[in-house]
Amino acid sequence: MELFASKTKVTPLNSKHSIARLELCAAQLASLLFDRTVVHWLRASPNSWKPYVANRVSQVQQLTEGCTWRHIAGVDNPADLASRGCLGKDLLSSTLWWQGPSWMSLPEDQWPSPLLATPDPSVQAEQLGADGIIRVGGRLSNSPLVEDVKHPLVVPASYPFARLLMEHFHKHLLHAGPTLMLNTCRQRFWITSGRNLTRKVFHQCHTCFRARPSSSATIIADLPAVRVTPALPFSITGVAYCGAVFLKGGHRRAAPVKAYVAIFVCFTTRAVHIELVSNLTTEAFLAALRRFVSRRGLPLEFHSENATNFKGAANKLNELYKLLRTTEHQQSIQTWTLERKISWKFIPPRAPHFGGLWEAAVKTMKYHLVRVLGTTTLSFEDMSTLLDEIECCVNSRPITSMSDDPHDMTAFTPGHFLVGTNLQLIPDHCLLYEAENRLNHWRHVQQLRQHFWNRWQKEYLQQLQARSKWTKDGTTTVTPGTLVIIKEDNVPSSCWPLARVTEEHPGKDGKARVFTLRTKFSQS
Repeated sequence: MELFASKTKVTPLNSKHSIARLELCAAQLASLLFDRTVVHWLRASPNSWKPYVANRVSQVQQLTEGCTWRHIAGVDNPADLASRGCLGKDLLSSTLWWQGPSWMSLPEDQWPSPLLATPDPSVQAEQLGADGIIRVGGRLSNSPLVEDVKHPLVVPASYPFARLLMEHFHKHLLHAGPTLMLNTCRQRFWITSGRNLTRKVFHQCHTCFRARPSSSATIIADLPAVRVTPALPFSITGVAYCGAVFLKGGHRRAAPVKAYVAIFVCFTTRAVHIELVSNLTTEAFLAALRRFVSRRGLPLEFHSENATNFKGAANKLNELYKLLRTTEHQQSIQTWTLERKISWKFIPPRAPHFGGLWEAAVKTMKYHLVRVLGTTTLSFEDMSTLLDEIECCVNSRPITSMSDDPHDMTAFTPGHFLVGTNLQLIPDHCLLYEAENRLNHWRHVQQLRQHFWNRWQKEYLQQLQARSKWTKDGTTTVTPGTLVIIKEDNVPSSCWPLARVTEEHPGKDGKARVFTLRTKFSQS
């Protein structure tokens, strides 16, 4: 066997093609230098590869139809003399260049194996199996595992088959997480960049997304004027229902009866007023409002949560939802407030965080009630007394931290705005017999009142300056036309309804925190 023809083409230094692609180009030039990857390319259909490889494989297969492509080691490859450089005098006397490798004169069954015995360490650890499929080499060759586990099939992540595999394992494993999906898949298939593909399939699953939707976050809004403007206690009031609590019946063997607790919170001083309501009727609620007004004065505004917040909640709150949603109840409350020139405002539906002020008061009240009451059942009078004492405790809590002044022995509490001092302090000694020229009662009272509001502004109001949560906008943007999921309490996530945003209601800072939604039932 002698050299028939040779041709060499120099690759530019700035070429971005891989070695395998360059060797494929060499195959077009009838060179003998090509990698085992090129052998794999040439044995497969051109439709399996991307355009660059497919076009050249198709041309090589047409020009060499009937020929067998085999791999040759670099030391036996005559093309290496041209590609790596060789002196002319050495080339003239080179047996490898003119006659080829020595084993070419032997029978074909004595030629070296067409595949490399060991993979090139510069190439990713892969090997070509007996079935012509690329498998992972790995380090588990000595393990007792089956062949598919020791050497999984390599599947490029860009292939549609790889995504179908991940979707199959995701559903087969009952919507498992990325780690379990990837580990199970690697028992037979090794997907390149498999972790990224696994996460992509997991996060794009509609079932998994509906089970854990991410809430849209907006930076916390500025406090409304009613929270930061001095005003009489309970002139701006929030009201909330909580319960139920159980009371003793009319006689010894009577079954316990339900009752509810109405909590009124002052927006300015955070003072609390608690009323026990015997039942869930409009008349009982109006009676609680009358008792509140008789003791605390007529407020200018009432704020309360929307009845929709109780929809889908526990059964004990479904009764409250049904009461607040009835037309008769709404008309009665509207008539009662209009007669007294009271403005009643509702927070947006399904937005309990807008009523955080009274939600905190409910939490504090329940804290004391649960620890004092336990499993004991009280009568209506005893429960009213206990709630009044809890009200005294709540109104005696400090709303600012104690100062460092050793002479300041009194914490600043809501009770200072109600009675002029802490509700639980022991009264001072009688001043009736003091000389009149030593005290000016009116001026002293006015000075105390001004002192309290001065402390309210300097100590309490400054605590509201910082944003304790929701300090930045979220990555999710909600605009009209966005499809959203409405979260419902005590309802499985798979049953949460879908809604379409129809309108946004931006605040004074231009950021929208309230939206009008359209569901398949109605607008809310």
